[in-house]
Amino acid sequence: MISDNIQRRADGVLTFAGHSVPALAEQYGTPLYLMDEARIRRNCRIYLDTFRECFGAQALPLFAGKAASYKQIYRIVNEEGMGIDAVSVGEIHTALQAGFPADRIFFQSCSSLPKRRLCRASCRRCSCASPRASTPIPIRP
Repeated sequence: MISDNIQRRADGVLTFAGHSVPALAEQYGTPLYLMDEARIRRNCRIYLDTFRECFGAQALPLFAGKAASYKQIYRIVNEEGMGIDAVSVGEIHTALQAGFPADRIFFQSCSSLPKRRLCRASCRRCSCASPRASTPIPIRP
């Protein structure tokens, strides 16, 4: 199997994190995007422990918000002590709506957004890939 949380029972039913996939599809409809919270938390802890072991107690691994910009994911990542790498104002907005602390949100952009929008978003750091703004710019909390 692809992952240890995906199995096929003896009767042939596919399970995800111990739940019958056909039963979940019946209950919620399809398409259905499934996430295993225990697995996400375990992965966060692996990253956090490894970063701190390799780079010191202040190391802060960042979850790529573009991978899954959902409030519940941001809540989990926050509870596990990680930061967020955001690439859009929408990701920042969603994280803040989920209660994610602004001082652990890092904004990386390939375009130049007006500073006032970034200030309103209250990120910890902003860095833009444009030649005019290539060094990180602290943003007011």
